Amino acid sequence: MASLPSKATILLAVCLMKDVEGEVTVSGSGGTGIPNQQALTLRCNYTVPGDVVTSFTWRRVEGNSAVSIVSGSVTPQTAIFLDSWQNKGVFVGNYTSSLDIQLPASHVTTSYAGTYSCQVSGLSDTGRVDVTASVLDLPSISGLPPVQTVKEFSNLRIDCSTYTTPGNPPTTSYTWTYGGSTVSTGAVLDRSRISRSQGGSYNCTASNTQGSVSASVNVDVQYAPSMSGLPTAQNVTEFSNLRIDCSTYTTPGNPPTTGYTWTFGGSTVSTGAVLDRSSISRNQGGNYTCTASNTLTPSGGSQQQGTAAFQVNVDVQYQASIRKFTANSNYGSVTVNESDPVTLRCQIDSNPGSVIRLLNGTEELTRADNSLTAEYRLESADCGQRGNYSCTATNNIRAPVSQRLELLVKCSPRLDQSQQLKYVSRLGGNVMAIVSVLAYPLPTLTWSRTTNSSHDLTGSSSPVSDISVTARLHLTNLQQQDFGDYSLTVDNGVGGSVAYTVSIMFADPPDQQNPESTGAGVIAGATVGGMLLTLLIGGIVLMVLYRKGYRIRNIQKGKASRKRYSKYQHTTNPDTVELDNRGYSSLDLINSPVQHSHVEEGSEKQQYSQLKIYENTKADATADTSTYEGMAETPPVTYESIRESPYQNTGAHSQGPGHGNK
Repeated sequence: MASLPSKATILLAVCLMKDVEGEVTVSGSGGTGIPNQQALTLRCNYTVPGDVVTSFTWRRVEGNSAVSIVSGSVTPQTAIFLDSWQNKGVFVGNYTSSLDIQLPASHVTTSYAGTYSCQVSGLSDTGRVDVTASVLDLPSISGLPPVQTVKEFSNLRIDCSTYTTPGNPPTTSYTWTYGGSTVSTGAVLDRSRISRSQGGSYNCTASNTQGSVSASVNVDVQYAPSMSGLPTAQNVTEFSNLRIDCSTYTTPGNPPTTGYTWTFGGSTVSTGAVLDRSSISRNQGGNYTCTASNTLTPSGGSQQQGTAAFQVNVDVQYQASIRKFTANSNYGSVTVNESDPVTLRCQIDSNPGSVIRLLNGTEELTRADNSLTAEYRLESADCGQRGNYSCTATNNIRAPVSQRLELLVKCSPRLDQSQQLKYVSRLGGNVMAIVSVLAYPLPTLTWSRTTNSSHDLTGSSSPVSDISVTARLHLTNLQQQDFGDYSLTVDNGVGGSVAYTVSIMFADPPDQQNPESTGAGVIAGATVGGMLLTLLIGGIVLMVLYRKGYRIRNIQKGKASRKRYSKYQHTTNPDTVELDNRGYSSLDLINSPVQHSHVEEGSEKQQYSQLKIYENTKADATADTSTYEGMAETPPVTYESIRESPYQNTGAHSQGPGHGNK
């Protein structure tokens, strides 16, 4: 019992039986506080004829039986009694009109409330009276648990009346208070979806007219841990260390957090708060889940696990690597036909994406930023696009990476850019004919001539690159029959063979087109006429050069300039000199007809294939002259660049001046 009532009073109801009369009253008035501060008095007033009381008995009625409390005999002079109330009661009275039983205040509790019987016997008769004792008392509260646990967001319900023993009179009201404020005016404390902020001490007060009693209960609102601040993504470089302490982002629950678990791919990878990955690899990237837990034990319920989980994506970033670098889906060395489309594609594996560059040598073809693929398309491959192509990639993690492939373009032979195919020399001079050809595969080169030559036409060749080769034909000590057209046949098995015509021409007008067909007089006349003509031209040329300011220094300068012209040069000495023939026109047409009146057309038998008629008699046609070894000569006639001859695959050659332009 939590507390004792503050006041107790025994009321005795008296019933007269036979010759017993009088009134029995119990009073406990005066005094406040708990019941043991008041004495319980049972009074039995009696009247007996003759004033002779032979015996008396006080009993307590308990159900169908009665328990003797005190008994004895009384005479007017004396009273003898036997206290059987566990020595608690004291018999008092005047023995003539009342018999009182008084229970000391130290023993009075509500357990003594009930019905008592007083029986008095005289000499000839007996009387009895029943007395009801009503102990006024406070309610009492017992059994209310000091702690009530409840899971957060569940419902709390406590009925205070189930723990209260009513007082006398019965309990009249209940009040629940929390934090000094009334939260319920009934016996039931009801909290729906209780939150952690509503936990704490609640007080129940039960009241009746005698006063009130209170008892408190501590409501323990239990909840799971919570997490906040843990980044949803964590970047880490491959082969470095990853460490995440989940506890630093966890708010403990109630009760405190008891354990942590890290899972990855459905498996537990750590049973502590710390996720630790040393030298992490790319296949260890992905979603990791941290779970913090505690144990919830709600009152009257089963044990539950409180958990909080948070997921973090571990992004393992790694260096770029080239997965595939292809041309038309092929690797390494790739061969295509000329005019075929070519698609270069580079596929990268990297995290994050890379800057990808496709290069032809050092020339950037295309670039892709933050990407895993780069592509470049050649719509129509040509011979000049053969070469080494590369793909480079970097994402700023470690060093850039690169991969190369070789693109080979099959192409039929063609001249390597514009070239000179006409050379001039004089009798006894030397000529190095040079022809550079582009082709893949590298071709075979064959020199030939339709007429006889005093020279071996084997020639020589040397590759300049995988797609370029230079053919050379060295002619020395040129004779009359050595002048004319030579054919260079080029064949690499792609698109058929190609022939180029190289012409060797006189540096000076020929004295006789065909000496074999003229008589001695014609030869002598031609010789004398040629000498006179030469002297005339030389004088005119020297005069023109003088007027233009040419001096001996120009001659020296002309010699020095030979070093600048690597392919074609003119010389009068027997050493081989490549002649500079820049500016020659097409082989199909040379400016004007030859003016040699002393030579008959019909006598010309020397062949000049593809070389038509050229001008060499006009004194002012070439105003500039150069001096070679003390001899003034007219420089080579300037022609335009030479393209492929329209006769290169036919074998046809134009005739000499007497046959080619009819």
